[in-house]
Amino acid sequence: MVAGTLTAEMQSVGAELTKRLDEAALNVRAAFWLYDAEHRGWRLVFATPKVRSEGPKQVYKTIQSALSKVETAESGVSLQDVAATAPDDPVVGLLRAALRSVPGISGVRFSGSAIKGVLVSDAYVYRLM
Repeated sequence: MVAGTLTAEMQSVGAELTKRLDEAALNVRAAFWLYDAEHRGWRLVFATPKVRSEGPKQVYKTIQSALSKVETAESGVSLQDVAATAPDDPVVGLLRAALRSVPGISGVRFSGSAIKGVLVSDAYVYRLM
């Protein structure tokens, strides 16, 4: 997890990586940075049905390949900061209940709000479908 503040560089890496994963036909249904208050860090989350159909190992290989093409030196983002999950993940569902985005790549900050009784400390959402 990347500790500290979500920087402009991290936001840029997230958008670029989402674009590269679209080009790799990963079928990303959700893409967002999520702050974990307990661990005091940020995780870049991608939800794709391929986690179930091809397995997480293959999805992480695709993410690593795309990440190697993205400039991450300024942001410090690595594969360890990324989580791949299925679109029916509970956290994805919570965010989807509060926000909707179009298939492209946007950038919406969502912080300090409760969704269905669950506090979302902070999130930066690129896509939720």
